[in-house]
Amino acid sequence: MNAVKVEPAVIEAAIKEYTAIRDELVTAYTKSDPLVKIKGPGKDRPSEVYALAANKVGRDHLQANLDLRTAIEGRISLLQATLDQYRQTDQGNASDLKPKD
Repeated sequence: MNAVKVEPAVIEAAIKEYTAIRDELVTAYTKSDPLVKIKGPGKDRPSEVYALAANKVGRDHLQANLDLRTAIEGRISLLQATLDQYRQTDQGNASDLKPKD
């Protein structure tokens, strides 16, 4: 079995970076309301078609944002669980190495 070396600082840095990316996605999502409220320049059929197409693209971008955010949140959770498990194991190992009275 191959051992995997875990550096807590590297995992913490990755969590921090992923969290920053997630926060930027949240900000982008909350400011993207105009992407789905586009109105055509007129009341004619071409204007309506343009508005429908533009709004669909806006919805697609918002959905992509949500999908990416979900994936990133999953990654953050896995990294945090790994870090927590590492610390728990490390703490247990340190306790086992203490001299017994």
